[in-house]
Amino acid sequence: MTHIKSVAAAAALLIAFAAPAFAGDVLNPNQLKQLAPGRFLVSVYGTSMTVTLRSNGSVVGASKTDSDSGHWNLNGNRLCIGWNNWLGGKTRCSTLVTQAGYYQGSGFTFRRI
Repeated sequence: MTHIKSVAAAAALLIAFAAPAFAGDVLNPNQLKQLAPGRFLVSVYGTSMTVTLRSNGSVVGASKTDSDSGHWNLNGNRLCIGWNNWLGGKTRCSTLVTQAGYYQGSGFTFRRI
């Protein structure tokens, strides 16, 4: 069951194709590039996990009970992440907004740690 929560958290983090849910500044491609390298605390529907974006395009995610790795890239003003196992290995993209030190997409919030 906790594995399902981790996968659901990763899915919610990256399947957001709709506009983010709160008002803020949409990150442009230059701002998105500045996210890597970086480590982030992600909250998805009450589940916490860490996600590390590396400057070589790799990504690592971990919750208390599960972990995965994959790749990230930019597609215009969207951050795209493909996990090796989570989400069936499919790449998902999302626009992000920033407000008061937090980043947000549809259904998830994160901050740099």
